[in-house]
Formats: sequence, C-alpha cells, structure tokens
Amino acid sequence: MNDLIEFQYQYDKNNRPLISGLMLHQALGVKTPYRKWFPRVCEGRYAAGVDYVTSDIFVRRADGALMPNPLHDHWITLDMAKEICMMQNSETGRQFRRRFIAKEETMRRTAAKDSRNLRSTYLLLEASEEERKRLEAEYQRQAAVIAKQNDAINLKTAAILAQNTKITNMDTQISNQGSRIRQMQPKADYYDKVLSAPDTYCTTTIAKDYGLTATLLNDFLHTQGVQFKNQDGWHLYRKYDGKGYVKTETFICNYGPYQSVHITMRWTQKGRELIDQLLRKAGWKPGDKKLPASGDGKGRK
Repeated sequence: MNDLIEFQYQYDKNNRPLISGLMLHQALGVKTPYRKWFPRVCEGRYAAGVDYVTSDIFVRRADGALMPNPLHDHWITLDMAKEICMMQNSETGRQFRRRFIAKEETMRRTAAKDSRNLRSTYLLLEASEEERKRLEAEYQRQAAVIAKQNDAINLKTAAILAQNTKITNMDTQISNQGSRIRQMQPKADYYDKVLSAPDTYCTTTIAKDYGLTATLLNDFLHTQGVQFKNQDGWHLYRKYDGKGYVKTETFICNYGPYQSVHITMRWTQKGRELIDQLLRKAGWKPGDKKLPASGDGKGRK
C-alpha cells in the first residue's frame, strides 16, 4: 500500500476533502478512457455540485502549444471515491478505500481534538483560578484512572495469552502421553498378566511366563548374584535372604522304612517383581525367547 499514488486534497466551502477523479481513474488502472468512464460511473448515482465539481485542464502538445479543447477533470468527495473503489472490486480499489477511510478518521480526530482544545481554552480563560485548578486536578485524576484501566487490560491480555499458551502446551503433552500410553499398552498388558498371579511360584512356572527354561533362569539369577546352589538346592545370597522374595516348602518322601526330606524354594510376588526388574535391566524385553548376553548360563554352579 505504500507504493500507491499519493493524492493531493482540495477542500470545498464545507471543508470537505476532494480528490481528482482523473488521478483516481489512473491510480485504479481503469482501461476505459476517462471521458467515457466518469459519466458512466456517475449515471444515476452522483450529482454535480453535490458529489463532485468539474474542473477544466488545458494540456499542451509536444510543440508547446495548448490543445484547443480542455481536458475535463472532476474533484470528487471521499464518499464518492470510496464507492467507486468498491465498484472496481479489486485489491487496489480496496486499498485506496481504506486509505480514504483513514483520511476521514484523521480529520475527525483532528476536528474533535481542536474542538476539545478550544473548549478547554475557553473554560480556562473564563474560570477563576480556583476553578482552573479544580479542572486540572479532575483531568489528572481521569487520566490516572484511564492509565490504570489500560494497565489492567494489558495485564489481563498477557495473562490470557499465557494461559492459552499453557493450554496449548498441555494439549500437546496430553497428546504425546496418549501416544506413549498406546505404544506401551501391549507391554503393560503383558506385565500385568505375568505379575498378577497371587501366592508363590516355582522357578519353572516363572520361566515359562518369559518364554525361558528353569535352568536358564536359575543360571541368570546366579550370575546376577541373587542365588547360589549347593547339595540341598538353590538358596538366596545374604543380600536377598529374608527380604520376602521367597518362601520355602518342605516335602517328606517315604521309601519303605526310610524317609527323605526335601526343601523347595518358591518365589513370592515380590520375588517375581525382582526377577522382572533384573531381566529388564539386563536388556530382556517381553516376548524375547532367550536371555541377554549376561544371562547365558555360564555363571558359578
């Protein structure tokens, strides 16, 4: 819009701003010759002496001589100019219309300001010194109130913008969390299934839950420093013993006149969780069919 033609304004007896119709015709890029275009625009819409006044321009030829017939120009009001711009239905026309509206707004503000200034001057001249001081104090008070209201509006606006940003961030976080939850749901279902059973379990049962054999799982727990084996079977190292990870069961087998006593170690729910944590820490994932490299069964026997 800064590249548009700058109009020169004239003012009629009512102090209304007028612009050249010929210049507007050129600025809008109308292809129809001005002498045909302007009467067509005015037909049935605008009246001479009300919406425009005619002005004759004498144009010189290339040799310096005046043309025998004058070129008719018209000084049109801004209201007429705005309507013509809208009739063109082009971006240039809309831009000029906005410029004319801005011109009118500037004039209104200037007139209002002049009016206020004149009234204030009159009051100050006519009022007594005491009245003048009272008016000045009231003006300052109102200005302070307006400034305070503007500050409050600015703070509320900033708070609203910050809240909108926070809501946007929360929506993004919720969306991301939803995606992560959907990605982790199969794993969570698997872990719930593996760790949800009550009571105690033998190593074979737990190993099957992970797609392993009891031998592989026992060897893995041995390499992890959880248990050791002697002639009586597997036992927990002192670090894990007595922490509620296992329970022992005693079985008595009769062989004729003889009896054989066997002690079996069974894992509690807490023990299963310990095993699950160790497996995941070592790199095992749900569905793996073998242990990580650290659990290859080559630990101490």
